Amino acid sequence: MDINCLKVLSETKSSWRSILILIALTAMTFTADSALAKGNPKTKSVAILYSAKTRYLSAATAIETKLRSQGLDIRAIELPPKSKGKEFAAAVAELKKFNPTVVATGGRAATEVALGEIPNAKVVFFMVPNALDVSFDDSSSQGGRQIVGVTSDIAPDEQLRLIKNLTPGVTRLTILASDRTKKTATAISQAGTRLGVELQVLIASRNEFPATIDKLTASGTDGVIMIPDANIYNSTTVQRLLVWGARKHKSVWGFSPNIVRAGAIAGIFSDAESVGKQTAILIESVLRGEETESIGLHYATEVQIAINDRTAQVIEVSIEERHLSANTVRYGDQ
Repeated sequence: MDINCLKVLSETKSSWRSILILIALTAMTFTADSALAKGNPKTKSVAILYSAKTRYLSAATAIETKLRSQGLDIRAIELPPKSKGKEFAAAVAELKKFNPTVVATGGRAATEVALGEIPNAKVVFFMVPNALDVSFDDSSSQGGRQIVGVTSDIAPDEQLRLIKNLTPGVTRLTILASDRTKKTATAISQAGTRLGVELQVLIASRNEFPATIDKLTASGTDGVIMIPDANIYNSTTVQRLLVWGARKHKSVWGFSPNIVRAGAIAGIFSDAESVGKQTAILIESVLRGEETESIGLHYATEVQIAINDRTAQVIEVSIEERHLSANTVRYGDQ
Protein backbone atom coordinates (compact mmCIF):
# COMPACT_ATOMS: atom_id res chain seq x y z
CA MET A 1 0.00 0.00 0.00
CA ASP A 2 1.50 3.35 -1.05
CA ILE A 3 1.91 6.32 1.27
CA ASN A 4 -1.05 8.22 -0.23
CA CYS A 5 -3.41 5.36 0.60
CA LEU A 6 -2.09 5.23 4.17
CA LYS A 7 -2.64 8.98 4.50
CA VAL A 8 -6.28 8.75 3.33
CA LEU A 9 -6.94 5.81 5.71
CA SER A 10 -5.42 7.71 8.61
CA GLU A 11 -7.54 10.81 7.93
CA THR A 12 -10.66 8.64 7.61
CA LYS A 13 -10.05 7.00 10.99
CA SER A 14 -9.47 10.43 12.55
CA SER A 15 -12.76 11.72 11.15
CA TRP A 16 -14.69 8.75 12.49
CA ARG A 17 -13.01 9.20 15.88
CA SER A 18 -14.15 12.86 15.95
CA ILE A 19 -17.68 11.90 14.98
CA LEU A 20 -17.85 9.27 17.74
CA ILE A 21 -16.58 11.77 20.34
CA LEU A 22 -19.17 14.32 19.20
CA ILE A 23 -21.96 11.75 19.47
CA ALA A 24 -20.83 10.81 23.00
CA LEU A 25 -20.74 14.45 24.12
CA THR A 26 -24.20 15.09 22.66
CA ALA A 27 -25.58 12.05 24.49
CA MET A 28 -24.06 13.25 27.77
CA THR A 29 -25.57 16.71 27.33
CA PHE A 30 -29.00 15.23 26.52
CA THR A 31 -28.82 13.00 29.60
CA ALA A 32 -27.87 15.95 31.83
CA ASP A 33 -30.68 18.08 30.43
CA SER A 34 -33.16 15.26 30.99
CA ALA A 35 -32.02 14.89 34.60
CA LEU A 36 -32.53 18.60 35.21
CA ALA A 37 -35.99 18.48 33.68
CA LYS A 38 -36.92 15.63 36.04
CA GLY A 39 -36.19 17.59 39.19
CA ASN A 40 -32.44 17.37 39.72
CA PRO A 41 -31.67 19.17 43.03
CA LYS A 42 -29.58 21.71 41.11
CA THR A 43 -32.63 22.75 39.08
CA LYS A 44 -34.89 25.54 40.32
CA SER A 45 -38.07 23.63 41.07
CA VAL A 46 -41.24 24.41 42.98
CA ALA A 47 -43.65 22.13 44.81
CA ILE A 48 -47.15 23.39 45.57
CA LEU A 49 -48.47 21.62 48.67
CA TYR A 50 -52.15 22.25 49.40
CA SER A 51 -55.31 20.71 50.79
CA ALA A 52 -58.31 20.02 48.58
CA LYS A 53 -60.40 22.79 50.15
CA THR A 54 -61.71 25.14 47.48
CA ARG A 55 -59.93 28.25 48.75
CA TYR A 56 -56.55 26.50 48.61
CA LEU A 57 -57.16 24.76 45.30
CA SER A 58 -58.06 28.00 43.52
CA ALA A 59 -54.90 29.72 44.78
CA ALA A 60 -52.72 26.68 44.03
CA THR A 61 -54.02 26.53 40.45
CA ALA A 62 -53.18 30.21 39.93
CA ILE A 63 -49.64 29.66 41.25
CA GLU A 64 -49.08 26.65 39.01
CA THR A 65 -50.39 28.44 35.90
CA LYS A 66 -48.17 31.49 36.41
CA LEU A 67 -44.98 29.57 37.23
CA ARG A 68 -45.36 27.09 34.38
CA SER A 69 -45.42 30.02 32.00
CA GLN A 70 -41.91 30.83 33.28
CA GLY A 71 -40.66 27.37 32.28
CA LEU A 72 -40.06 26.20 35.87
CA ASP A 73 -40.23 22.60 37.05
CA ILE A 74 -43.51 22.47 38.99
CA ARG A 75 -45.15 19.71 41.03
CA ALA A 76 -48.60 20.21 42.58
CA ILE A 77 -49.22 17.86 45.51
CA GLU A 78 -52.52 17.55 47.33
CA LEU A 79 -52.03 17.00 51.07
CA PRO A 80 -54.77 14.84 52.65
CA PRO A 81 -55.59 15.26 56.35
CA LYS A 82 -53.39 13.33 58.77
CA SER A 83 -56.36 11.17 59.65
CA LYS A 84 -55.93 9.55 56.21
CA GLY A 85 -52.64 7.94 57.22
CA LYS A 86 -51.59 6.17 54.01
CA GLU A 87 -52.63 8.97 51.67
CA PHE A 88 -50.95 11.56 53.90
CA ALA A 89 -47.72 9.54 54.03
CA ALA A 90 -47.75 9.08 50.24
CA ALA A 91 -48.07 12.84 49.68
CA VAL A 92 -45.18 13.55 52.06
CA ALA A 93 -43.04 10.89 50.35
CA GLU A 94 -43.73 12.44 46.94
CA LEU A 95 -42.72 15.87 48.26
CA LYS A 96 -39.46 14.53 49.70
CA LYS A 97 -38.60 12.65 46.52
CA PHE A 98 -39.18 15.74 44.39
CA ASN A 99 -36.90 17.74 46.75
CA PRO A 100 -37.87 21.20 45.43
CA THR A 101 -35.98 24.47 45.70
CA VAL A 102 -39.13 26.21 46.96
CA VAL A 103 -42.29 24.83 48.54
CA ALA A 104 -45.46 26.91 48.19
CA THR A 105 -47.76 25.87 51.03
CA GLY A 106 -51.50 26.40 51.21
CA GLY A 107 -52.48 26.85 54.84
CA ARG A 108 -50.82 26.26 58.18
CA ALA A 109 -50.76 22.44 58.15
CA ALA A 110 -49.04 22.28 54.75
CA THR A 111 -46.48 24.86 55.86
CA GLU A 112 -45.57 22.87 58.96
CA VAL A 113 -45.17 19.70 56.88
CA ALA A 114 -42.86 21.46 54.42
CA LEU A 115 -40.70 22.90 57.19
CA GLY A 116 -40.35 19.51 58.83
CA GLU A 117 -39.77 17.38 55.75
CA ILE A 118 -37.77 19.59 53.34
CA PRO A 119 -35.16 21.33 55.54
CA ASN A 120 -33.19 22.81 52.65
CA ALA A 121 -36.11 24.33 50.75
CA LYS A 122 -37.40 27.88 50.91
CA VAL A 123 -41.01 28.01 52.08
CA VAL A 124 -43.57 30.51 50.78
CA PHE A 125 -47.04 30.15 52.31
CA PHE A 126 -50.38 31.29 50.93
CA MET A 127 -53.95 31.64 52.25
CA VAL A 128 -52.91 31.49 55.92
CA PRO A 129 -55.45 33.44 58.04
CA ASN A 130 -54.50 35.55 61.06
CA ALA A 131 -50.89 35.45 59.93
CA LEU A 132 -49.72 37.85 62.64
CA ASP A 133 -50.61 35.20 65.22
CA VAL A 134 -48.96 32.30 63.41
CA SER A 135 -45.53 31.17 64.56
CA PHE A 136 -44.28 28.28 62.45
CA ASP A 137 -42.07 25.82 64.30
CA ASP A 138 -38.95 25.24 62.21
CA SER A 139 -36.86 22.90 64.34
CA SER A 140 -35.06 21.50 61.30
CA SER A 141 -32.54 24.31 60.95
CA GLN A 142 -30.30 26.13 63.39
CA GLY A 143 -31.66 29.57 64.10
CA GLY A 144 -34.78 28.82 62.07
CA ARG A 145 -35.74 29.93 58.58
CA GLN A 146 -37.48 33.17 57.69
CA ILE A 147 -40.91 32.21 56.39
CA VAL A 148 -42.58 34.49 53.85
CA GLY A 149 -45.91 34.47 52.12
CA VAL A 150 -49.31 35.98 51.39
CA THR A 151 -51.99 35.83 54.08
CA SER A 152 -55.69 35.57 53.29
CA ASP A 153 -56.20 38.58 55.60
CA ILE A 154 -57.04 42.05 54.36
CA ALA A 155 -54.68 44.76 55.64
CA PRO A 156 -56.21 46.21 58.85
CA ASP A 157 -56.21 49.82 57.62
CA GLU A 158 -57.89 48.86 54.36
CA GLN A 159 -60.47 46.74 56.13
CA LEU A 160 -61.39 49.49 58.60
CA ARG A 161 -61.42 52.17 55.90
CA LEU A 162 -63.95 50.15 53.91
CA ILE A 163 -66.16 49.59 56.96
CA LYS A 164 -66.04 53.29 57.81
CA ASN A 165 -66.89 54.33 54.25
CA LEU A 166 -69.67 51.78 53.77
CA THR A 167 -71.39 52.45 57.12
CA PRO A 168 -70.36 55.93 58.33
CA GLY A 169 -73.01 55.80 61.08
CA VAL A 170 -71.23 52.88 62.74
CA THR A 171 -68.52 54.34 64.98
CA ARG A 172 -68.08 51.84 67.84
CA LEU A 173 -67.19 48.26 67.00
CA THR A 174 -66.04 45.15 68.82
CA ILE A 175 -63.67 42.41 67.70
CA LEU A 176 -64.08 38.97 69.25
CA ALA A 177 -60.73 37.23 69.71
CA SER A 178 -59.18 34.31 71.57
CA ASP A 179 -55.60 33.64 72.64
CA ARG A 180 -54.86 32.42 69.11
CA THR A 181 -55.98 35.67 67.41
CA LYS A 182 -54.97 38.44 69.82
CA LYS A 183 -52.31 39.98 67.56
CA THR A 184 -54.63 40.08 64.58
CA ALA A 185 -57.39 41.71 66.65
CA THR A 186 -54.95 44.23 68.14
CA ALA A 187 -53.70 45.22 64.68
CA ILE A 188 -57.29 45.94 63.56
CA SER A 189 -57.94 47.89 66.76
CA GLN A 190 -54.85 50.02 66.19
CA ALA A 191 -55.99 50.70 62.63
CA GLY A 192 -59.25 51.94 64.09
CA THR A 193 -57.35 54.41 66.27
CA ARG A 194 -55.59 55.79 63.19
CA LEU A 195 -58.84 56.08 61.26
CA GLY A 196 -61.09 57.44 63.97
CA VAL A 197 -63.12 54.27 64.61
CA GLU A 198 -63.49 53.18 68.24
CA LEU A 199 -62.73 49.48 68.60
CA GLN A 200 -62.58 47.21 71.60
CA VAL A 201 -61.18 43.69 71.70
CA LEU A 202 -63.33 41.23 73.65
CA ILE A 203 -61.83 37.85 74.56
CA ALA A 204 -64.33 35.10 73.82
CA SER A 205 -64.71 31.35 73.44
CA ARG A 206 -67.37 29.18 71.87
CA ASN A 207 -67.88 27.29 75.15
CA GLU A 208 -68.90 30.51 76.93
CA PHE A 209 -70.57 32.29 74.04
CA PRO A 210 -73.85 33.19 75.82
CA ALA A 211 -71.79 35.24 78.29
CA THR A 212 -70.05 36.92 75.33
CA ILE A 213 -73.45 37.92 73.89
CA ASP A 214 -74.39 39.46 77.25
CA LYS A 215 -71.12 41.45 77.29
CA LEU A 216 -71.74 42.71 73.75
CA THR A 217 -75.20 43.92 74.70
CA ALA A 218 -73.92 45.68 77.82
CA SER A 219 -71.04 47.35 75.97
CA GLY A 220 -73.24 49.53 73.78
CA THR A 221 -71.24 48.58 70.69
CA ASP A 222 -72.61 49.30 67.22
CA GLY A 223 -71.53 45.91 65.91
CA VAL A 224 -68.94 43.15 65.64
CA ILE A 225 -66.06 42.46 63.28
CA MET A 226 -65.59 38.71 62.94
CA ILE A 227 -62.17 37.19 62.29
CA PRO A 228 -61.68 33.47 61.50
CA ASP A 229 -61.10 31.72 64.82
CA ALA A 230 -62.15 28.12 65.47
CA ASN A 231 -61.87 28.74 69.22
CA ILE A 232 -64.83 31.12 68.93
CA TYR A 233 -66.87 30.34 65.86
CA ASN A 234 -68.77 27.26 64.81
CA SER A 235 -72.19 26.96 63.22
CA THR A 236 -73.95 27.45 66.58
CA THR A 237 -72.05 30.53 67.74
CA VAL A 238 -72.21 32.17 64.30
CA GLN A 239 -75.97 31.74 64.30
CA ARG A 240 -76.25 33.19 67.82
CA LEU A 241 -74.18 36.23 66.85
CA LEU A 242 -76.25 36.88 63.72
CA VAL A 243 -79.51 36.56 65.65
CA TRP A 244 -78.17 39.00 68.26
CA GLY A 245 -77.30 41.47 65.51
CA ALA A 246 -80.79 41.25 63.97
CA ARG A 247 -82.59 41.61 67.31
CA LYS A 248 -80.43 44.42 68.66
CA HIS A 249 -80.06 46.21 65.32
CA LYS A 250 -76.28 45.76 65.33
CA SER A 251 -74.04 45.29 62.31
CA VAL A 252 -72.05 42.06 62.09
CA TRP A 253 -69.17 41.96 59.61
CA GLY A 254 -68.33 38.46 58.40
CA PHE A 255 -65.11 37.03 56.97
CA SER A 256 -66.70 34.94 54.20
CA PRO A 257 -69.58 35.22 51.72
CA ASN A 258 -71.36 32.30 53.43
CA ILE A 259 -71.63 34.27 56.68
CA VAL A 260 -73.02 37.26 54.78
CA ARG A 261 -75.53 35.01 53.06
CA ALA A 262 -76.53 33.69 56.50
CA GLY A 263 -77.29 37.19 57.79
CA ALA A 264 -74.22 39.36 58.41
CA ILE A 265 -74.67 42.86 57.05
CA ALA A 266 -71.49 42.61 54.97
CA GLY A 267 -68.15 40.89 54.61
CA ILE A 268 -64.70 41.89 53.40
CA PHE A 269 -62.44 39.06 52.30
CA SER A 270 -59.67 38.13 49.90
CA ASP A 271 -59.84 36.56 46.44
CA ALA A 272 -58.04 33.20 46.46
CA GLU A 273 -56.99 33.32 42.81
CA SER A 274 -55.45 36.75 43.30
CA VAL A 275 -53.60 35.53 46.40
CA GLY A 276 -52.18 32.73 44.26
CA LYS A 277 -50.88 35.22 41.68
CA GLN A 278 -49.31 37.33 44.46
CA THR A 279 -47.66 34.21 45.86
CA ALA A 280 -46.20 33.27 42.47
CA ILE A 281 -44.52 36.69 42.30
CA LEU A 282 -42.94 36.12 45.73
CA ILE A 283 -41.72 32.69 44.64
CA GLU A 284 -40.06 34.21 41.59
CA SER A 285 -38.29 36.71 43.88
CA VAL A 286 -37.04 33.88 46.11
CA LEU A 287 -35.79 31.91 43.11
CA ARG A 288 -33.86 34.98 41.90
CA GLY A 289 -32.01 34.94 45.21
CA GLU A 290 -33.76 37.80 47.01
CA GLU A 291 -33.33 37.52 50.77
CA THR A 292 -36.48 36.35 52.52
CA GLU A 293 -35.98 38.95 55.25
CA SER A 294 -36.61 41.66 52.67
CA ILE A 295 -39.79 39.97 51.39
CA GLY A 296 -41.71 39.35 54.61
CA LEU A 297 -45.47 39.03 55.04
CA HIS A 298 -47.87 40.34 52.39
CA TYR A 299 -51.57 41.06 52.81
CA ALA A 300 -54.05 40.15 50.09
CA THR A 301 -54.38 43.05 47.65
CA GLU A 302 -57.57 42.05 45.81
CA VAL A 303 -60.51 42.75 48.13
CA GLN A 304 -63.97 41.25 47.67
CA ILE A 305 -67.10 42.64 49.30
CA ALA A 306 -70.43 40.95 49.98
CA ILE A 307 -73.55 42.80 51.17
CA ASN A 308 -76.80 41.48 52.62
CA ASP A 309 -79.42 44.06 51.66
CA ARG A 310 -82.14 42.36 53.68
CA THR A 311 -80.06 42.50 56.87
CA ALA A 312 -79.24 46.17 56.30
CA GLN A 313 -82.96 46.86 56.00
CA VAL A 314 -83.83 44.86 59.13
CA ILE A 315 -81.23 46.54 61.37
CA GLU A 316 -81.82 49.94 59.73
CA VAL A 317 -78.24 50.59 58.71
CA SER A 318 -77.63 52.39 55.41
CA ILE A 319 -74.91 51.20 53.04
CA GLU A 320 -73.05 53.87 51.08
CA GLU A 321 -73.48 52.43 47.59
CA ARG A 322 -70.83 54.65 46.01
CA HIS A 323 -68.11 52.74 47.88
CA LEU A 324 -69.17 49.36 46.49
CA SER A 325 -67.16 47.83 43.67
CA ALA A 326 -68.63 46.50 40.44
CA ASN A 327 -68.04 42.88 41.53
CA THR A 328 -69.77 43.23 44.92
CA VAL A 329 -71.75 40.10 45.81
CA ARG A 330 -75.28 40.88 47.02
CA TYR A 331 -77.66 38.76 49.06
CA GLY A 332 -81.17 39.25 50.39
CA ASP A 333 -82.32 41.70 47.73
CA GLN A 334 -85.08 39.50 46.41
